Amino acid sequence: MKRWMISILLLSLVGCTTAHYRVHDKEELRYALEDPDNLAGKELVIRIASSISDIGRPFVYDGSSDLRLTGAPAELTSHGRNHLLRSDSKAKITLENLTFSGGRTGVGSERGGAVYHLGDLVINDCKFLDNAAEFGGAVYAGGRVDIQRSRFEHNQARWRGGAVYSEDKITTTDSIYQDNSEPVLYVRDKGVK
Repeated sequence: MKRWMISILLLSLVGCTTAHYRVHDKEELRYALEDPDNLAGKELVIRIASSISDIGRPFVYDGSSDLRLTGAPAELTSHGRNHLLRSDSKAKITLENLTFSGGRTGVGSERGGAVYHLGDLVINDCKFLDNAAEFGGAVYAGGRVDIQRSRFEHNQARWRGGAVYSEDKITTTDSIYQDNSEPVLYVRDKGVK
């Protein structure tokens, strides 16, 4: 906890315009997602310094600032009990250099085995492994999804979007989709580029 607070202090002293938290475990990540020090301006930046296993309940973000989660790299693992990240916010979320595995949702209209987000989502250099949901085995987004240099393997959706389900649009570049249920990418009303 002490090294984490020092990281916040140092970043504040050098005049960063966005909030930066460096976290090492699930309690620190939950704390940082709440941004209790009100350090976020336009974007809240959280660096996950080590892998977090058996998260228990989902990590929740409901802030109004955009969120950037970046790994060192790091893996977030649920062991099949729930989402890994849930956000009812319309703020843009960017995920970088992270692995999401073992995310599951319950029976019914549950969406996004690993990530459930109502806004736009950017995924860079991430892996989504062995996640499952009714819709969007790995990811559900209410907005646009932009995927670059990422890998989706063994994700399952009971109905649509084995890897990703979007209410708006999906753009994917230099990414790998392997052994996911069909259709792998699903856009409710538009298309995939």
